[in-house]
Amino acid sequence: MTLSPRVMELLDRMTLEEKIGQVFVFTFVSQRQALNELRLHPGGFVRIYCDALTLARQTVELQATCKIPLIISADFERGIGSTVYGAVDIVGNMALGAADDEALTYEAARAIAQEARAIGVNMNYVPVVDVNTNPGNPIINVRAFGSDAALVARHGAAFVRGSHDGRVLTCAKHFPGHGDTATDSHTTLGAVTASRERLEEVELRPFREAISAGVDAVMSAHLKYPALDPDGWPATLSPRIMTGLLREELRFDGVAVSDALEMGAISRHFPSHEAVVKAFNAGIDQLLMPKDPARAVGHLRAAVEAGTISRARLDEAVGRILTMKERGGLFDAPSPDLASLPERLNTAEHRATAFRVAMRGTTLVRAEPNLLPLKPGCRTGVITFANDEDGRTYFTEPRSFAAHLEARLGSVKSVHCGQLDERAVHEFGAVEAARDIVLASDVVVVGAYTRVVINRGTADLEPRFSDFFSSLVSLGKPIVFVSFGNPYTVTQIRGAAAYVCAFGTSEAAQEATASLLCGEASFCGRLPVALKPAS
Repeated sequence: MTLSPRVMELLDRMTLEEKIGQVFVFTFVSQRQALNELRLHPGGFVRIYCDALTLARQTVELQATCKIPLIISADFERGIGSTVYGAVDIVGNMALGAADDEALTYEAARAIAQEARAIGVNMNYVPVVDVNTNPGNPIINVRAFGSDAALVARHGAAFVRGSHDGRVLTCAKHFPGHGDTATDSHTTLGAVTASRERLEEVELRPFREAISAGVDAVMSAHLKYPALDPDGWPATLSPRIMTGLLREELRFDGVAVSDALEMGAISRHFPSHEAVVKAFNAGIDQLLMPKDPARAVGHLRAAVEAGTISRARLDEAVGRILTMKERGGLFDAPSPDLASLPERLNTAEHRATAFRVAMRGTTLVRAEPNLLPLKPGCRTGVITFANDEDGRTYFTEPRSFAAHLEARLGSVKSVHCGQLDERAVHEFGAVEAARDIVLASDVVVVGAYTRVVINRGTADLEPRFSDFFSSLVSLGKPIVFVSFGNPYTVTQIRGAAAYVCAFGTSEAAQEATASLLCGEASFCGRLPVALKPAS
């Protein structure tokens, strides 16, 4: 690794405390907390839920307080609007895989990066290049481009290029592959038991392409890979994987980043001091989101002072981090321009990109003859439900789908049944309302908002949802089933006259689906995963 004169000079005059701090990226909880933790000299902060203007203002204050510019990072995998109010939410990776247009993937990535940089986020933990070969995967699912390694590799590389042209640093994840597992590493430590040969053909192929495309960082998976490390260490803690495979075999010389250390796969199985020291010595340069920042910093310092971690290893990691910051332009322009924010966020161009992705990616899986397109004047009912309605997020707007259909068909009868829980069933009478709508309609559209939910352990619908759908089918009317999210739910839903996969819950996905159902354009998406609808 060759360091620039600016990075070498900075590294030479940094104190031990400053070097150790650069290794960590903390979780942003509040501005007061973040300003207080600047005493630990962190390399950056991970942002989650906020509104765009507040995030931008807070970033300006944080960057102005620091001698070394901060990485302000996020998981904007499908757009800023998924977790930041006031920005565009673009449909997720699987819609891009279904569209299978690398130029469109590049365009979507650039739009996401431009909005991220506008609010001060200079590093996006994308692309997800996991190959979702396991339909039971509870946490990757629509975050992947698909189940074909070649497709994932092509679109992952395009996402890197688009993000770079939008001036945001990139991070391929989750190395060496999280797609072939039925466990959620937020909760527990799982394993990918594939052979070395299979890992080479499938899991590692997209990482090789991302590295060739110039990805800035690679994030480790909190999973075991017996074919790669027979001692049973998870990738994050494995020298064989993070140094032997990533550095020596794949020739990656960027920043190796851990997945969040607060996740159950690590925090429930390894003491804090062991996780920090073992990960760093395994080859991880930057440690994300420790549960107790001050304690984690203390662990690393104690290991350096004891010689468990060498000064040379510390300088190597910090040199890579500073080089990445320099490459991303952080030393020259670390803060967002608040004055230009209204012109750079939620633009007509970015909304058009989101809609184009949704139109190209939404996929008609199967339909009975003469059912589609839906026709004006035909009595149409719209019933929606959701497997999760998280109040912290802004992107699930179940009633907008019915509104988009009504704008095209005239009056429609609709009901949102929520999670079909006790409140929806008994307090609001959702089931009775849905049955009344079916009986009064010639054709019914059922939309399922099926998010991947952290710590749930499964992406499948719970039986009450499929039972509810079966009760609607029994009323004898043709039903179009739309999965706004997890495509594998079509294997759980029996008796639909048509199946559609929209791969996400964004406003663009809902409008595009309404447009396609009404025949304003032809469905052109192709399933990027293998599945067979229930008969």
